[in-house]
Formats: sequence, structure tokens, C-alpha cells
Amino acid sequence: MEKPIIGVTFDDLNLSAYEYIIEHTYAQSSTLYQNPQYSNQLWHIVVKWWVDTLRKRKAH
Repeated sequence: MEKPIIGVTFDDLNLSAYEYIIEHTYAQSSTLYQNPQYSNQLWHIVVKWWVDTLRKRKAH
């Protein structure tokens, strides 16, 4: 049985959003690698980024 593969594309990210995504997806030390636990972690990252973005817009 083949495992499903998922991909995500982000268009028109500003530098702050790009840094946030990289930090929360790829910035973990390889020595801390653990077998993946399947959950909605990517969804959580995207929602948190969106909420933070909205808060920054309100602050301006």
C-alpha cells in the first residue's frame, strides 16, 4: 500500500511570513528527528501564521 504524498505551495509571501514558515517547518536539528506523528500540524502552522498576520495588520 502506497502512502499518500502531500505538497503545499505558498505564493507571494513577504519575508516575515517566509521566515516564519521555514522556522516552523525546517529549523529543527536533525539530531532531534523523530518518526513523524501524523496530525494536522501543518494546518496549525498555517492558522497560527494567519492569526499573527491579522494581529500585525490591526497593530498598524
